[in-house]
Amino acid sequence: MKVLGLRHAGTGIFLTYLVPDTLLFIPLFQIVKVLGLLNSYWGMVLVYPTLTVPFCTWIMIGYFQSIPKEA
Repeated sequence: MKVLGLRHAGTGIFLTYLVPDTLLFIPLFQIVKVLGLLNSYWGMVLVYPTLTVPFCTWIMIGYFQSIPKEA
């Protein structure tokens, strides 16, 4: 059961990565504007992980799957 859940999570993260960043610019701008974080470091702290975490997680999943399991 655990493996099935992990497989679905990995697929979800991969599909999130397939969404182009250009489609997220306007919604992210609106969110940052509503929060009052335009032209601030905190705005970047919010936006940067939103764009990079799915990619990094997908890369890490591939790495962890390549590690041999010790019994």
